[in-house]
Amino acid sequence: MRFLLVALLAAACRRPPPPPPLPDAPEAVTPEKVKQGIAEGSFRKVDPHSAAQVIVSVAVGLLLQGLIAPENTDWQKTAEQSMKILMKGLAK
Repeated sequence: MRFLLVALLAAACRRPPPPPPLPDAPEAVTPEKVKQGIAEGSFRKVDPHSAAQVIVSVAVGLLLQGLIAPENTDWQKTAEQSMKILMKGLAK
């Protein structure tokens, strides 16, 4: 864990701060959003809290990996594939 914190700090020191979020950025994934998808029939019945946590965890994990080792992969493609996999798992 200590190594991870040191690596994150080192990566943060090497990079300029990220730009502010765009005004039209999508809303955060919340259990309420998952419940809405279930109610609309877009998502299968899952635990809304768990589903929201998984989606946010994948996003944060991709962000951290991209900060630590940006040159190791095509992070845009990886992010897109990750979301496709998650959404296929939720799709009804």
